[in-house]
Amino acid sequence: MKEIKNYLLKFKFMNLSIYTKLLLSFLLIILFFCVISFIDFTYYKNDKLNNTLNTVNQMNEQSLSEIDSYIDDIEKLTEIPLFQQNPNIAKKLKESNSNPDLFYKLDPDLNFMFNTIFSLKNDIHSVFLFNLNGKSDYKISGSSLYNDYYPSNEQWFKDTIDSLGKPILVPSYKLEYMDDKPSGLNYFFTVSRALVDYDSSSVVGIITINSNINVIKNFLQKLLIYDNQQILLVDSYDNIIYDNDEDNISKPLSSLSLGSDINDNTKDKTLLINDKMCAVKITTSSNTGWKLINIIPNDSLNKQITNLRHNIIILVSFFIIIALILIIILSRQIVQPIQLLSKKMTLVEKGDLDISLNISTKDEVGKLSDNFNTMLAKLKELINEVYVDKLKQKETELKMLQNQINPHFLYNTLESIHMMAEINDDPEVSKMSISLGSILRYGLNTHISIVTLKDEINNVTLYMDLQKNRLDNIDDIYFDVPDNLLDAKVIKLILQPVVENSIYHGLSSILYGGFINVKAYIENDNLIIDIVDNGTGIDEITVTKLNGYINGFNDEFKSIGLKNVNMRIQIHYGIDYGITILGNNNNGTLVRIKLPLQY
Repeated sequence: MKEIKNYLLKFKFMNLSIYTKLLLSFLLIILFFCVISFIDFTYYKNDKLNNTLNTVNQMNEQSLSEIDSYIDDIEKLTEIPLFQQNPNIAKKLKESNSNPDLFYKLDPDLNFMFNTIFSLKNDIHSVFLFNLNGKSDYKISGSSLYNDYYPSNEQWFKDTIDSLGKPILVPSYKLEYMDDKPSGLNYFFTVSRALVDYDSSSVVGIITINSNINVIKNFLQKLLIYDNQQILLVDSYDNIIYDNDEDNISKPLSSLSLGSDINDNTKDKTLLINDKMCAVKITTSSNTGWKLINIIPNDSLNKQITNLRHNIIILVSFFIIIALILIIILSRQIVQPIQLLSKKMTLVEKGDLDISLNISTKDEVGKLSDNFNTMLAKLKELINEVYVDKLKQKETELKMLQNQINPHFLYNTLESIHMMAEINDDPEVSKMSISLGSILRYGLNTHISIVTLKDEINNVTLYMDLQKNRLDNIDDIYFDVPDNLLDAKVIKLILQPVVENSIYHGLSSILYGGFINVKAYIENDNLIIDIVDNGTGIDEITVTKLNGYINGFNDEFKSIGLKNVNMRIQIHYGIDYGITILGNNNNGTLVRIKLPLQY
């Protein structure tokens, strides 16, 4: 277990997001399922192929057995002249052998024999009875010869005589000279037998029974179940008796481009035939020596399995796509609340307490959301308590300071300075003493805590008049305040500390041309006041830290002006209001005051 954990840690799996972990886990499960399915299908494919080849072998053996049975029946029919023991047939054959011109065509005995054979096997084509000179009498089903047929010089005729009564299988051939050729294939296969005289034990004639190759075709037709399949029936001399490619019938097997390996003794083999890999199944008859060769291209043999594989791939792909969609949806449903909680916690870390987490589920994440909201509410409550305590302390200190100051003494002293400046013809000093007196009266008036925005603007204007006389780098302060907002009610002394902060921190780094712009407007039923300077500005990291300091989340700064103003606003109006420091695209600093709009 430890090794697995170390392995996962090594590849930083544990550091991945929950969504990625879930997705990877589900993908691994799907991959495992696909691998198992592939292995199962491979086993199924091989098993199916073996079963198919076994079935092909069984069908080959059955078809060849049927052909053997048919040949056996024909061979027995060639024994009929012997079974009848009709001395007239043997006598007439002997006479025609000694006198070639003498042959008893349409003889009743011969006709009876022909009819007997046809009655026992109605699917034979013809029966011939030859003397040793090749002259014959015959019966052809539905036809006759328009010319005499003398096969005495043909090899099969000689082989039959030499066999001394054993049946001979004659390779496929065309039977010529017929008035009406049979429908279908004009090829025949023959069973011939030499007729031996009982008295002299010598061969007196030959009987042949001919069957149309369509008989073989009917036996083998049921084997043709695959595309581009080839069925061949060859004799023991590799002459083609039947081929479903009919142009090859009666040709030697070697004339076909099947390769030399087709003739080896292997029963089952796989050969490259006409640029295609083919399964070759060879079944040999123990009775006739004929070989049934079944050639099936692998593509055709596997077509069913290939189609099944394609269907399975399509089906599995469909289910994988559906599964992936469901996995993504499910993963997002699990992960999104956690991601939302993480984002909210980051905002709280930056000092934004005016948030809530709305997750309606009743699972662990939903419970965590409820606990988070409860914790946040308690945190805001505690912060408010601390703010109130600090504000009360500050107000107490301020009142103590104000009580220590004798305002009448200050006012009288400033009035004396003003009169002396007038006498000495020094208007600047006179103006400054008047401005300072007005500022003191505004600030030290403890009976009034709520003023109008216009009062705040007037106080800031007097303050800026004093600063412009003292500092050379400040030009002026500008106000962009609609008339309808001049009578808006605000708490006293919220603008002057912010403007003072802009002068000492925002404009201290520039040599000349410094200015401050104060803009007021309404947004969502709130009064927004933006104080913007054209100083060097503050980077984003410092902005984040300053906002945290103003809201009491860190102690990285020592300036208390903005912090006190923010505290007074939130104590008076609530924590939804206060001061926020914003960047200004590297063009100075923007301080935003948010107050409820009141008149």
